[in-house]
Amino acid sequence: MGAAIGTIAGSYKCRLSAHCNEYGFQIYCFEPLSRYFESLKAKFSGDPRVICENIALSDAKGFANFFQGELPFSSSLLPFSNVSEGDAWGEGIFLRTQQVVSVPAITLDAYCLDNSISHVNILKIDARGGEALILQGCERLMRNQCIDLIYLEVILEATCQGQPTVWDLMARMSKFGHELIDIYDAAKVRGKLMQMDALFASAIFTQNHRLPH
Repeated sequence: MGAAIGTIAGSYKCRLSAHCNEYGFQIYCFEPLSRYFESLKAKFSGDPRVICENIALSDAKGFANFFQGELPFSSSLLPFSNVSEGDAWGEGIFLRTQQVVSVPAITLDAYCLDNSISHVNILKIDARGGEALILQGCERLMRNQCIDLIYLEVILEATCQGQPTVWDLMARMSKFGHELIDIYDAAKVRGKLMQMDALFASAIFTQNHRLPH
């Protein structure tokens, strides 16, 4: 199983698709906002390898408030901070809440149990500050070393209220035996590191496989 979470899940699906036939991946994409979900579903209609779910992954099953931003990449499970987004991210970038909607939510642990999924090869999380909530929802899988690779967006700039720090995320990954392998797509504004993607691998995976490069 490969899982992609966030409104840009489609781009990561395209990167994974080259390996689907070779490794037999089934890709699951999670998008809670209906307008982006419909676009995602239409993009991959007819591809039996891709399952699109109109639901949020979080730390609990039920419903969650989802803070919809003005741009697709800016929606989050967390409310935006009171920091001046234009000053922090640069002119023309505004992370303001357009509306708050209630969306169905589930944990990855529960989703996998409900769908008889015992192992996740790659988990890609791009949740704009909600990464810790999603990781809390897959602690059973992580504890049992059932997720090989976790490709995680890490935001360093204060963007959302209650967002985890890089140290919070590192501690959580280390707690469940996932080691930092590499970082990608580091984004800077005026010389300051704002966000990056980090790749973590489970202890069992690093013992038994050659690491990707």
